[in-house]
Amino acid sequence: PPPQESHSVHLNGMDQYVYVPAVASVVGISLWLKIDSVQPSAKQYLLDARYGAHNDAYVNNIEIGLFWVRLYIDGDSDAAVESAGGERHGVRWARLTEKVTGRWAHVHIEAARAFTDDVNIMARTSADNTEPGYTPGCLAGSLAQIYMWDRPLDSFALSVLQAGFDQVVP
Repeated sequence: PPPQESHSVHLNGMDQYVYVPAVASVVGISLWLKIDSVQPSAKQYLLDARYGAHNDAYVNNIEIGLFWVRLYIDGDSDAAVESAGGERHGVRWARLTEKVTGRWAHVHIEAARAFTDDVNIMARTSADNTEPGYTPGCLAGSLAQIYMWDRPLDSFALSVLQAGFDQVVP
């Protein structure tokens, strides 16, 4: 079930975010998310792991890096696809905001391969601050129960996460 507000953290969308240093062998990231309907920043990042060599390891409202290949929202999947012409299209931000704005949703995103890097959640990396007029690109909203996985998760594992660990008996 969705988390209680008292068990979550609300981030203001201007200068607050979660920084996770030096995570090894990440393939998936799971979290409970509720995006605010009003955003103070024009460019909003959900995830950014571009401190190292992973230039496509970001998710923002303008584009989603091709490093991410599958997005689950409340167990429903949005996969990256390859068109007949060989062009690759990634997961879509609009699908995320239409399902998560103003309400809690369980979100899980998977990478094309394992990576080791620092990860910003709900902000862009400071390593990407070379452009003029740099802003942190924070996302306003609430977060709870963040998990990082070293392997892809199957539908059963995702349903257990979404239902809550304490409410599922094997």
